[in-house]
Amino acid sequence: MRRTPKVFAAAAMVAALLTGCSSSESNTLTFWNPLTGDDGAYMRQIVQDYNATKPQYPVTFQPMAEADLYTKVYSVVNAEDDIPDVMIMHAARIPEFAGAGVLTTDETLTAAQPQLKRDNYQETAWDAGTVGGKSYGIPLDLHGVIMYYNKDLVAKYGAEGFLDDKVVTLDELATLKGKLPPDTYAFAGLFIPGVVDAGVRNLGGSAEPQPGKVEMTSPQFTTVYSKLVQLQKDGLIAPEDSDSMQVFNSGKALFLPDGTWGLSGHRAIKGLNFGLTNALQMSPDKPVNVLGSHQFVQLKDGSRGKERDKAVAAFVEFVRKNSLKWADSGQIPASRQVFESPEYAKYPQSFLTATSEQQSMLKIDATPHAGFISGALWNHSKDIVWGRVPVAQGLETMQKEIEAKIAEADAAGTKRD
Repeated sequence: MRRTPKVFAAAAMVAALLTGCSSSESNTLTFWNPLTGDDGAYMRQIVQDYNATKPQYPVTFQPMAEADLYTKVYSVVNAEDDIPDVMIMHAARIPEFAGAGVLTTDETLTAAQPQLKRDNYQETAWDAGTVGGKSYGIPLDLHGVIMYYNKDLVAKYGAEGFLDDKVVTLDELATLKGKLPPDTYAFAGLFIPGVVDAGVRNLGGSAEPQPGKVEMTSPQFTTVYSKLVQLQKDGLIAPEDSDSMQVFNSGKALFLPDGTWGLSGHRAIKGLNFGLTNALQMSPDKPVNVLGSHQFVQLKDGSRGKERDKAVAAFVEFVRKNSLKWADSGQIPASRQVFESPEYAKYPQSFLTATSEQQSMLKIDATPHAGFISGALWNHSKDIVWGRVPVAQGLETMQKEIEAKIAEADAAGTKRD
């Protein structure tokens, strides 16, 4: 078919749109985020609700895989092109990107919308966006690994007492030895790295007690892994090759450490009678819930004008007032207006912020090398717990692996301390 000039003009227009005018030249706000799972549908609805208010700059919802998202941050800032107007960043990554000088502080947003302030948010979530005394993020939520339990199985096998103080310990689970049938387990272990992290902090330890000083071979790590190894030997942890979600959802495990984001999935299981409680601990003393936080941040962009910043602030303020829907995804809205509302109190995860005592248990993992530490825990925990590697050897391997990655990052000039 012969192309007419009109066709060429249309094609050129489409090409321009695809290759992209910069974000600052469009009449919409670009909103990058890592919400590619079930939770993305809830944020998409919030964006649609905001756009229905007919703002001057509607928001374009652009989810992408987490790894791609963080890789693109450096490329677009270096190229000074296609920089999003606003994005969601995990709090654990803010020290890295703030240290790299690619983030702006939130001063522009808070100046445009004065209600975007610490008093109006859960304090732990707000503080997670602060690095070196400067605030870079405005929190959307808190989220992390807590504990689900099967109410029917807990009653059947006499484990109700474990929940009296809302804190279940590894020692309590150990008392189930010999009391469960061969195909039923104390817990399913997909999130063993999360159990280890909470257990170590519960004992007063930390993988990185000082920036750059990693202590994976500490007594706390040895104690937590040793107890998990014994539980596995006693047949209390579901088999390594089993599907943890299937094991729990089919009524074959009393407990399941799982993310808050898994709530909607468990709700969808017909006949599953379950409850939520605090993360699995080592001791009932000083329990902790180690959580992450999604934060609204802005990348440095010299071409983005004040009007667009004001529009971003208006969108973030809308979310602050209207994020109850976000609780449907299982997450914990950081907005005080939402998490203190009677409507939110009906959500099962609301217990995490219901009292000052519960809020004091919330800990955000925002250590400088949290990503390297998390990677090592996921890479090696199963080898240790299932006995393929002795505890001491496994911890030493993690220590060396993390130190090597820190050295590699430092050598590449990407140290974020």
